[in-house]
Order: sequence, then C-alpha cells, then structure tokens
Amino acid sequence: MAQRSKSGGLLILLVLGAVLLARKSKDAGIANMNLTGTKVEPQKSWSGQTSDWARTRFGAALAEVKKRWGADYDDKQARDVALSILTHWSIETAAGAAEWNYNVGNITAVGKQTYFLLRDISGDVLPFRAFDSITDGVAAYFDLLSTLRYQAAAKKLSNDPTEPDWYVQLGKSGWFDPTKAQPPSTWEHAAADYAARRANLAQYAAG
Repeated sequence: MAQRSKSGGLLILLVLGAVLLARKSKDAGIANMNLTGTKVEPQKSWSGQTSDWARTRFGAALAEVKKRWGADYDDKQARDVALSILTHWSIETAAGAAEWNYNVGNITAVGKQTYFLLRDISGDVLPFRAFDSITDGVAAYFDLLSTLRYQAAAKKLSNDPTEPDWYVQLGKSGWFDPTKAQPPSTWEHAAADYAARRANLAQYAAG
C-alpha cells in the first residue's frame, strides 16, 4: 500500500513536470518560428478616454473603408462596415486599454516583420506585429482581412455588416478561437459579446 502511494506520488510529479515543461516549450517555441524581424518592447499606443479611442479609431476605420471600398458602399453602408471593424478592434484591445504598438487587431508577426511578445487569450506567448503609426496598423489590418484566408469573413461583412456572422467566420478562419480562451468560451457567447459591443459603440458612428 505504501509502495503504491509512493508510485502514485511520483507519477503526479512526473505529470506536473511534463505540463510545466510543455508550457515552457510553448514559450521557448517563439525562437523557432523563423522570426527574423526586430523584436521591440510592447508599448501602449493609446492613453485617454475610451470614448476618444472609439471616435478616433472609428474615423481611421471609416477612412480606410472609403479608401479601399468606397465605390462599393454609400455613406451609411461604409459606416456600418467601419462600425463592425471598430467592434472587432474593441474586443481585441479591450477598447484601447490593451492596444499595443498600434496593432489594432492583434495581428501576429511572421518573417521579417517587427514584433513584440505577449500572451494571447489561450495563455500562449505569441509574436504580435508592431507598427510605428495608427495608419500603418490600420492598413495592415485591412490587408490581412483582404487575403484569401479571410475572404469568407470579408464577404459576410460586406453583405451584412450589422450581424455578427462575419466576426464568427473571422474566428473560425483562424483569427481567434474563444474555445481556447482562459477560461474557455463558446462561439455563441463570442457572437453575443460582439453584438452587445457593436450596439454600445454605435453612438460613435453616427453621421
């Protein structure tokens, strides 16, 4: 009986050690992602009132929508699209409180891109892109949204920007996964959170 208890204790220690080692390996794995860009420290790119963040970031989103897709929308439609994008940014950055290095959508870095390291919602340390200005950060977000990977989400956004379908599709295409958050959430909860935030942010999108 005593011997069995001792073996059980050893097994528990081995399991705990494996878990800790796996966690450290995840963090250490950053070095194996073929990142050759410059690593910088995360710097907050917004300080001030949340309402001011919402107004300025909505303006930046609307300007980019009109610049890229102006021929496709009238003013109201463009504002609806920009508001939906602002809502995504609000979720990603806690309404600006966690906006780092002008990365409005928490875009991860690859290759030679300048990056900083932070833990994401799953608890893993990831390299996120760092930008020198809000203009660069917004442009990169729209560039990524326009790629083949997120084509289905962009189409849903264009067809019905007032609904959360595009946001859910964005996540399922690889941008985020609420089921891996700590604590884990659901796609349904993510959609409901998006809808509530969008309704709250609508005051900053009025023409």
